[in-house]
Amino acid sequence: MLWQYNMNDYRLTLTPLLNLGPAALIPDATVGVVNITLRKVVLTWNNAFHEETTRKADDLYACAASNGKYYDAIPKGAELVSAAFDIQFEDSPEPHSIEIAPPSTLRLQKPSDAHRILLLLMRRGFRVLQNVALAMILASAAFGPDSCLDDDTDDDSERPQCVHQQS
Repeated sequence: MLWQYNMNDYRLTLTPLLNLGPAALIPDATVGVVNITLRKVVLTWNNAFHEETTRKADDLYACAASNGKYYDAIPKGAELVSAAFDIQFEDSPEPHSIEIAPPSTLRLQKPSDAHRILLLLMRRGFRVLQNVALAMILASAAFGPDSCLDDDTDDDSERPQCVHQQS
């Protein structure tokens, strides 16, 4: 049984799998992760039949490379709808399962893994700030004391003008 979390402040994405492939699953010793394995992907195709394909294996990337001729574990032209992983922690004899279904669903085998998993997902690019939260961060930086958008009410022109250069 997997525990489901709906992420409110963060958006989940599977883009790292599309952009980096197996490199997106490099272990992270700082959170105690010694191995990450992609076990399952669900793909939808934009065709007249709205086809859905599920690929499952003990290790999809190893399976794709096993016959000497590599094929893409996540084929181009399909939308990656969800993915399931096994994560091996250094302090656990058995791997723990997780599933990601963007934009906001995370399922964990053990709720106690949440902190480590969320940190890992953020470091690997699977968890990103929502647009609203990102806009708030950018706005706070833009209106800070040394920003170009700081309100100069005395209009004495003592402050240097902000110049934006194009590269």
